[in-house]
Amino acid sequence: VSVYGSFNQSAPEVDPSSRAAFDTSIIDGGNAAKCVVFPATVHSGRLDGFRLQNGYADDPDEDPATEANPLNNGAGVFCEGAGIIVANCFFTGCAASANGGGLDCWQNSEVTVDSCIFDSTTAGVSGGGLHTNGWNFDVGVAAPVSLAIANCQFQNNNALTWPGGGISIHNQTTFVMSSTMFVNGAGWGGGGADLSYLMDVPDPVLTDCVF
Repeated sequence: VSVYGSFNQSAPEVDPSSRAAFDTSIIDGGNAAKCVVFPATVHSGRLDGFRLQNGYADDPDEDPATEANPLNNGAGVFCEGAGIIVANCFFTGCAASANGGGLDCWQNSEVTVDSCIFDSTTAGVSGGGLHTNGWNFDVGVAAPVSLAIANCQFQNNNALTWPGGGISIHNQTTFVMSSTMFVNGAGWGGGGADLSYLMDVPDPVLTDCVF
């Protein structure tokens, strides 16, 4: 499943510093719902050329919000067990009560994020811009995640109770990142990136990134 917004499919790459380019195709969560959800049935998905705004992830029946509840994670895009590419997208004004204000990659997901901007997204726990979780909370076993980020910008993102205002990479995640910038992130103990609990996976590889 591939869904294209504002940009030509034959030439999807755009300059991520140009916000005006993202104003044509909009997915708005209305501060009431996640913008996009990719379930495990999606093995080769692509979301390209969208502005994802005002996404909201929270289970109203649970207080306080827990990280183990998928309803509390991934306000802009939530991916669980899927294989996806997210490219040329602008995330703004999204909020999750737990993790991944902009995007959350859960359990057995393979995700590539290319040429995206995450601006002013918030998580109640960690990963104001983006979060990963490679652990199956229900049965207590590893559920490895693979994540590649390239040519992105994380700015003005906030994690309220854990490090990683920009990104939080957790629990059995294979992670590579290149040519990505972090600006004005805020998190408890670390506003840019939090890489923790990365057991039994290769060391993360970061190239040409600015914090």
